[in-house]
Amino acid sequence: MKRRYGLRDDQWDRIKDLLPGREGHVGGRAKDNRLFVEGVLYRYGAGIAWRDLPERFGNFYIPPKSNRIIKRTDDPHTYKARHLIENFFANLKQYRAIAIRYDKRAVNFLAAIYLAASITWLN
Repeated sequence: MKRRYGLRDDQWDRIKDLLPGREGHVGGRAKDNRLFVEGVLYRYGAGIAWRDLPERFGNFYIPPKSNRIIKRTDDPHTYKARHLIENFFANLKQYRAIAIRYDKRAVNFLAAIYLAASITWLN
């Protein structure tokens, strides 16, 4: 049975021996390669962030490297602000004329950004 954005059994059988993390392969052994591949396919197919994956895919949080010389700190306020800005630009790019810079003159392009930003803010 094929789930949304998932692999059929015949598709999985064709690629399962090509993936790292399998039995007898150099390196660490993966818990469930198929679950990982289907999680990645779901994320890209649905266009969502890793944190928004359904629970059936498990936890895809990637911790920072433990052997870093300079440890990175995680500032939740900076992350939240950055996330808002990234979402705003993603919303602006939904307007095709802005995404491809349809207007050649800077003043017209900026006006289009102002208009789209106003509509985004109103929503």
